[in-house]
This record gives sequence, structure tokens and C-alpha cells, in this order.
Amino acid sequence: MTEAKERTGYDPGGRPTKYRNEYADAVGKLSLVGAPCTDKILAEYFKVAKSTINRWKLERPRFSEAIREVRAGLRRTSDE
Repeated sequence: MTEAKERTGYDPGGRPTKYRNEYADAVGKLSLVGAPCTDKILAEYFKVAKSTINRWKLERPRFSEAIREVRAGLRRTSDE
């Protein structure tokens, strides 16, 4: 029996996610070193496909919010 099924009674099947909670923090750190926060750059950094980044944004509110905050901050800086 898988760990997920033991914990929740539900086994989603498929391969385990590569997502880690620290990734939301990593998005902010990337912006500090001047990396643009595009889906392509994030996919390269986390070594996943762009479609995976899009799925994480839908499934992981904290990750999505981190990206939104970074992009909003970058827009504000460029507008000044």
C-alpha cells in the first residue's frame, strides 16, 4: 500500500510529484538574483516541463501567489 493511500484512503496513482513546499520560497529568491519569473525560466530552474509549472500554479496556491507577487513587484519596479 502506498503512503498516500495509507494516509488518506485514496491512491492518486501515477508518479509522485516533484513539487516541494520550498519551491514557493525559491521563486522569490530567484527574483532577488535578477532572474525573470517566466514559466520557461521556472521550468528550467526546477528541471520540469512548462506544463508542470502551469499545473503547480493551479494546484498549489502558495506557489501561484509567490509567482504573482514576484511578477507584480517586477512590474512596479519597471514602471518607476
